[in-house]
Amino acid sequence: GRTLSWFETVAAIAFTFALATLGFKFIEHPLRRSPRLIHRPALNYSLGAALIGVTALVGVGVSQYRPQASTGVVAEAPSLNTSTTTTVAPGTAIAPMDSSASTNGSATTTSPTTATTLPPLVDNRDAEPLAAILAALDNTVLPENVRPDVYNAVNDTSTLYDTNCHQFMTPAVTKGCVFGDTDGDFTIGLIGDSHAAQWFAAINAIAIDNKWRLIAHTQGGCPLLDVVTWNRGADAVFSHCASWRDAVIDDLQQEEVNVVIVSQHWGLLEASTRAAVPASVWERDLPVLFDRLRSIDIEPVLFLDSPDPYDSVPACAVSHKTDLTSCEPGVLRNTERSVREVASSIADEMSVGLIDPHVWLCVDVSPDDDSDTTRCPVVIGDILVYRDSHHLSNTFVEWFTPVLSAELVDWITAQ
Repeated sequence: GRTLSWFETVAAIAFTFALATLGFKFIEHPLRRSPRLIHRPALNYSLGAALIGVTALVGVGVSQYRPQASTGVVAEAPSLNTSTTTTVAPGTAIAPMDSSASTNGSATTTSPTTATTLPPLVDNRDAEPLAAILAALDNTVLPENVRPDVYNAVNDTSTLYDTNCHQFMTPAVTKGCVFGDTDGDFTIGLIGDSHAAQWFAAINAIAIDNKWRLIAHTQGGCPLLDVVTWNRGADAVFSHCASWRDAVIDDLQQEEVNVVIVSQHWGLLEASTRAAVPASVWERDLPVLFDRLRSIDIEPVLFLDSPDPYDSVPACAVSHKTDLTSCEPGVLRNTERSVREVASSIADEMSVGLIDPHVWLCVDVSPDDDSDTTRCPVVIGDILVYRDSHHLSNTFVEWFTPVLSAELVDWITAQ
């Protein structure tokens, strides 16, 4: 949920202290000094047990409380028809999401190792908005049949989470992480943190359809950049990531991976500052990663980060069930914007394939007052796009698989 402000934190502490003081003065102290209880131990113990029981029941009740999410609206499953014909608010201009990167100058890039002209390099930045995304701009009410259910959305992860191939706080890499068509002759890879793991369902399905082997290695909170991070959830410095990262690349080489998809959350925190890893580190380390992969004949494809809401989307959707626009990712944070610009520029300079999810999931909307606004719907048809405050739901990724397939398959097949 939302982080409390300094004032809210102090107010909460003061309120808690006041309640504790009143409870001690008017409940605990009188009971402890009651002559009736002092001379009747059995009654004393019974009362204590009863109070403990009541406290436990109240705690369980509070923890299980779920605000009513009923809205009376039932939505249809969204269509993947790429036509942009839809009804939008009068006077509103719709344009593809601006990736803040250079134009697709790498579209005619050819492989330096072959005389064969390859299909255009993977690059979705010129993609048109999907009709389902445009339609979702006008859907402001949480459907009763939303998938996944808002109260269980946090668990809507890919099956990679059910294996040891998505790791956490582990310096050694898990061997044998082979998915897709395990008997395939062509091998692709997927590496990174949980923001790479969120794409597994789609990449695995694409691999199966095209008879590719898939090697997947992801670890929560571990960067692909050569930087030591601090993890807020674990309250720990993640010094184990360096050895894991080296082992991952070694395993990709041993498995003879041809193409690897790399992705990392822009918001991982640098250990020395406990602030988001700055764009300067991406500028320093991303080319090194690309060169390292290419030196062992593995061609990288960079997935930029998906939209990053400010709050838990499922929780926000329950609180704002008739105004889902309140839950949408807002203006890009400064570091997020600069990281996207740097990473896109490096991909262009090094002719590395690039996928920017914002192009598909967000739309630049320019109202009559000419002020630019970016909209990223959090519910598309009956699908909840985010499972928490920064991961895509697996339900959405599965639905979105054909879009990724159309972008990736021709180019990867030509390698």
